[in-house]
Amino acid sequence: MPWAANFDEVVSAGIKPSKGMVALSLYSSYPAAQIRYTIDASTPSIKSALYTGPVVMKKSGTLKALAFDERQKVIGRTYEQQVTVHKAIGAAVKLMNEPMARWNPGKEVLVNGIAGVARYNDAQWLGFNGDNLEAVIDLGNAQTIRSVGMNLLNYHWQRIWAPVVLYIEVSEDGVQFRKVFTQKDFPVNGINRVRATFKPLTARYVKVTGINKGLLQPGDYGAGTKALLMIDEILID
Repeated sequence: MPWAANFDEVVSAGIKPSKGMVALSLYSSYPAAQIRYTIDASTPSIKSALYTGPVVMKKSGTLKALAFDERQKVIGRTYEQQVTVHKAIGAAVKLMNEPMARWNPGKEVLVNGIAGVARYNDAQWLGFNGDNLEAVIDLGNAQTIRSVGMNLLNYHWQRIWAPVVLYIEVSEDGVQFRKVFTQKDFPVNGINRVRATFKPLTARYVKVTGINKGLLQPGDYGAGTKALLMIDEILID
């Protein structure tokens, strides 16, 4: 049963991405609850759409939901989830290195349309302990793309370091890749939102490589241990 901070309020009961869409399931433990929702970021009312099954979002937007009791009174807080629908939603993901067990909710979270929060406690982040990040996204067929984005964490006091250098490469056959973007500077203490744009090109495969800082040096918090590289949501459009 999903956990709620306030008993009976609406919580997520699952996120299922597939090509071009994201389906979100909702839940309230209140037996007679009516869940009402909107997908345009407006606050739900008793007149909003009634939840009867997974909410399918084919466009980017914000899902909000509220539970109402038999007297049409609000139960708990508003559930809110921003969804970004992009070309990589539900795509196949191949990782060169496995994330560490504690930070491995499944490689599918990289392309599920849901961005991880700054507190990184929402099972949306992948963490690589001392290992490099290398993720290859297979879009299924060659198509035109203009941008690749992702979120990377920087919390040095928690041993979390953004990559020493980040590369983005593209390929039509999955064998020969060419580099289209490089970044070495990640100045934000928190979520660094990388957004690479370039002239339209044709690609089926997108490779994201992040070089891990590796062993932390004297003067670094946690010196002598391995740096943790954390990434979420690779956006391709």
